[in-house]
Amino acid sequence: MTSLLLAKATLTISKDSAVVYAAFITGAVGITAAVTTGIFAVRNEKSRQRHADMTKTLELAEARTAARHTVLRLTAADFATTAVDLAEHVSAVTRDPNRQGWRRRRPSSDAVSRLWTANGNLRKQYQALLLISESPDVQKNARRVLRAAWNERQQALGKSRKHERLLGSDAAPIKEMRANLRPFVAAVRSELGVEGELAPDLED
Repeated sequence: MTSLLLAKATLTISKDSAVVYAAFITGAVGITAAVTTGIFAVRNEKSRQRHADMTKTLELAEARTAARHTVLRLTAADFATTAVDLAEHVSAVTRDPNRQGWRRRRPSSDAVSRLWTANGNLRKQYQALLLISESPDVQKNARRVLRAAWNERQQALGKSRKHERLLGSDAAPIKEMRANLRPFVAAVRSELGVEGELAPDLED
């Protein structure tokens, strides 16, 4: 009888232990699941934040590039326009009947004065291009335009050139300047991402 009671008591304890163990395991699984869910939530939030930060960084970079391209486009257009204006002033000085006898620092005609003004503006715009453009080709070809302008100015003022014209000694200053501008314009278009070829110049 005593053995039977002891066996029943042992069975009861075993059942109680099983219930306790089951509750413990269930609780542990629940805690583990909660912790795991929390870890994944934190990781997802960090990933989302990194993605948001990367997106914002890319948007800022694109905005800065777009702004720089806008300034580059305007500065390059001004530079090209001034170069053509300078060539026109060179032609005007060459045709000026009073071009003989003036001095370098004290020009005697409006044509010469306008030539010096255009020359100064071209140099300022060239310096601006060096600060804006990230393309060595743009900078290099801008320098060639500036060099061509210097040679045209020297010749118009009755001084010696350092470099011959691309189109030959008899070429008109305006055509010579346009020939020097084409590589520059093509380089600017390339930096701006403009597709397609540059249209050829038409004969005047």
